[in-house]
Amino acid sequence: MRTLIAVLCIVILAGCASMSKPLPPAPTIEEIVQMSTDKVAPEQIIQRMKDSHAVYRLSGSELGNLKIRGIADPVLDYMQETRIAAERYDEYLYTRDRYMFYGWPGYGPYGAPYPYRHYGPWY
Repeated sequence: MRTLIAVLCIVILAGCASMSKPLPPAPTIEEIVQMSTDKVAPEQIIQRMKDSHAVYRLSGSELGNLKIRGIADPVLDYMQETRIAAERYDEYLYTRDRYMFYGWPGYGPYGAPYPYRHYGPWY
């Protein structure tokens, strides 16, 4: 009976894993420039970036150069927003993992040291 349940769980999990479709490839910077020169609407370019979950970590000078090359402002704004969101998420993961596994600085993973621990309403 247990083996039947185990096999059934494996089949269900394998089916769930195969149901997700792969993401389309992210458009390169050159493809974005080409789409902009071909007069593709900024909304379509942004949608293609959203579909692929693309993040572009570009400096301000690189964004300025892309503006000169003809990329529309909404596309550049979206590229910058994805970078900011990715940086925030990376920082969230760093602090979550740091404090989850090592505790607050100076306190360790199990809370405050013995003399500072709160044991009742008299503190």
